[in-house]
Amino acid sequence: MAEEGAAASDRSGAHAPRQHSFSQEQLESMLRNYKLRRKLGALDARPADEEAHALRWCRQAWRPHCILPVSEGTAAGCHSSAAEAVDAQRRAAAASAAALVAEMQRKAETGYRELNAERRSAGALEQGLQRQGDSLRAIQEESGRVKKDLEALKREAQERVAENGRLSAELARRRTDRAQGLTQAALLASAVGRLSEGNRPEEELKAMRLQIAALVEENETLEQQLKH
Repeated sequence: MAEEGAAASDRSGAHAPRQHSFSQEQLESMLRNYKLRRKLGALDARPADEEAHALRWCRQAWRPHCILPVSEGTAAGCHSSAAEAVDAQRRAAAASAAALVAEMQRKAETGYRELNAERRSAGALEQGLQRQGDSLRAIQEESGRVKKDLEALKREAQERVAENGRLSAELARRRTDRAQGLTQAALLASAVGRLSEGNRPEEELKAMRLQIAALVEENETLEQQLKH
């Protein structure tokens, strides 16, 4: 009866699932980290023989006690040794998973920092280009205003040159008229002198003097105009 009870207990142990040290949240976290590493391509490449034995600890953890390898000790000793080995494998797997998670977190943080740095650099470059564009537009506007002012100055200079030419021509004409007037006055004075010497009638002499006075007055008027 004792042997049958032991056999029944072995069979029940073979079919009952083994308890593991990971909670449901830890398993889900490990699965998410694994998917994230696989998506980012950060999974370490393993050789073919290592890939073949990668899940050995999982198979060993869920293997029933009745089919575990038996050593030279008793059955209880075998079960305890297998349990210790499974626990050691679990601890090693947990440590490895934690290390992988930490490494992935470090890589993710590094990637985020680099991405933020690139974004800041791109933003600074864009702002610099925008400021340069504003400066270029301001320079173009100032250049347009300077060109307009230069054209206005050129037109004003041309107008002044034309005005100076006109004034020069007017001055030359007035000088010519003055010279002619002085010549006519000299001729009239000479004629009056000759008439006075030749005993001309007094009326003609008077008329000549009036003409001379008119010419002198006209010359004085021209001189005053030239001075102004």
